[in-house]
Amino acid sequence: MAMGWSGVVPRVCRNRVIAVPIDDAPPLWGWPHRFTRRMKEAGAAVILSGPYDGSGFSSGIDDAATLARVPARFDGCIRTNLIEQIGPLLHAGATPG
Repeated sequence: MAMGWSGVVPRVCRNRVIAVPIDDAPPLWGWPHRFTRRMKEAGAAVILSGPYDGSGFSSGIDDAATLARVPARFDGCIRTNLIEQIGPLLHAGATPG
């Protein structure tokens, strides 16, 4: 955690896809905008997923309540299993945040 605040992006994070469960995101250094900007500059894509439940997998952002937890102007990707429900919410103006 301390290394992240220094501005250093670890080599293991460069040119990767970084999946971040929404409930683990707030403590990340510079979350959301500084974090996603640093990752993009390091060639990494950030995918925000639903809450991690300890089962080894994270859910998607699959309902309006979870979508509302996405930071305003989030510039990464959003993982969903229910695009038919989340897509219309985004197009109707229910933007994250």
